[in-house]
Amino acid sequence: MKTKMKNTIITASFLLLSSFSYAQEVLKVGDIIQFKTNAQHILPPEYLEIGKKSGLAMDLDKKYPILLEPNYKFRIVEITSTGYIITALLFIPLKKNDKNIKIDRSEYYNYKLFEVNKDEIQLKAELIPEEDRFSIGILTLPFKFRPQGAKSFEGEFNLNSTLNIKLWNSKCYAQLGAGIGGVDLNTSNASGVDAEENIKASALSFLAGIMIQYKKAQAGIYIGTDHINNQKHYQWENNGNLWVSIGIGYQLFDIGLGQDTKNKNKNN
Repeated sequence: MKTKMKNTIITASFLLLSSFSYAQEVLKVGDIIQFKTNAQHILPPEYLEIGKKSGLAMDLDKKYPILLEPNYKFRIVEITSTGYIITALLFIPLKKNDKNIKIDRSEYYNYKLFEVNKDEIQLKAELIPEEDRFSIGILTLPFKFRPQGAKSFEGEFNLNSTLNIKLWNSKCYAQLGAGIGGVDLNTSNASGVDAEENIKASALSFLAGIMIQYKKAQAGIYIGTDHINNQKHYQWENNGNLWVSIGIGYQLFDIGLGQDTKNKNKNN
């Protein structure tokens, strides 16, 4: 009985140590974390006395955080034998008028390093999943401007699928895409059309552009070309010619072709 109890205690201790070691290995350099509550960090000597004052989270005079606040993102830049060295993802500086009513956390956190003990990280931090750099969506173009010849605007229906590639760590994306749409063929733009005949032809479009995204709504500027079937017969003058457009879209879903991380805290 005693032997069985001893084996049970040894097994439980081993599992506990294994889980502890595993928790230590989960986080790595480059990971993004945020705290669930105020977290302590190892203060430089000039802030030790201030840090002893109960409930004080910031040194307002020297613009330095005494406690690291929850719900803001930090990147792990180094792992030491006793803890982690982290830096805040950049806060967007406040406008002058906003500084009178809000704390500009960019002045407290940006470009500063903080050392946090492993126990504090384990108890209060959580890992933030990385954001995919690539996504797929749909795009519709309300009009196309064709600068050749008569410099015309066209507003025919079109629907395009796009591959979105996040540029740097911003809300700006490069887009490559293809889709289908329609074009009007008549005697003024196609030599293969009979007099007074107006044909609605399907066109395959190829496009590229730059898009800015807010939440899941998208807007951008694009260039592209259209190609119709049976061009040899109709001789459409804009086949393969460049057009320019402003587009609006909505992101459908993300795909994990690659990963990148957000490098800005959204809120101050």
